[in-house]
Amino acid sequence: MKIRSIKLPRQLDKTLYERAESRGVSSSAVMREALAAYLGDTIPRRPNEPMSVAEMAADLMGCVTGPSNLASGVAHMAGYGQSRPVKR
Repeated sequence: MKIRSIKLPRQLDKTLYERAESRGVSSSAVMREALAAYLGDTIPRRPNEPMSVAEMAADLMGCVTGPSNLASGVAHMAGYGQSRPVKR
C-alpha cells in the first residue's frame, strides 16, 4: 500500500477519530472507505485477487452491539455450560 500524508483541520480530525473509534477500526480504514466512496472506487481489482475478510464483511462491520469485554469479562460466562431445566 502507498502511504500518503495529509493535513486536516482540528474538527475534521476529531470527527475522523471518533468515527473510527465507534466502529472499532483505524482512522486509515475510515479514510480509505471515504476516498473510495468519493472517487467511485475507480481502482479496478486485479483478476484472481482475493478479497480480504474485512472487504467481504464490510457491510456487517459495526452492525452488532453488545459487551465490549467478552474475552476478559468473567461475569458474561457465569452459568455457561451448565444444564438448565426444560420448561414444559
